[in-house]
Amino acid sequence: MAFLLTEHAVANIFHGHKLECPLLQVLDIKTVICDKGRTVRYVLTLSDGVHHSAAMMGMGNDHLFCTTCPAICTNCFVELDRYVVLPDLPQGGAKHDILLVISVASVLYTKEHERIGTSVKYC
Repeated sequence: MAFLLTEHAVANIFHGHKLECPLLQVLDIKTVICDKGRTVRYVLTLSDGVHHSAAMMGMGNDHLFCTTCPAICTNCFVELDRYVVLPDLPQGGAKHDILLVISVASVLYTKEHERIGTSVKYC
């Protein structure tokens, strides 16, 4: 089964448009240890097939990354339910906004788990 990503969703989200359950593909997952090892956060690279950007998962989503059987994996698809763009302070002269995913509506898979599109980093 092939999924159609929500084209230009990344750019639209960062421009302040509210999209209803945009479908994005997870290209990468990074684990970030915070608070001297007391807290684990997850940073996903999300793609709409045109652009991709990093997204910090909200703390209420830890169950999606359990070590025995994670729901979210590389190249799976996620429909975002609630999200917000947080302005970040300038670092090294560059301003970077952060996409914070508060909740995921659904996680979808294909048999092949192939990457869709040739997305470039959204700046």
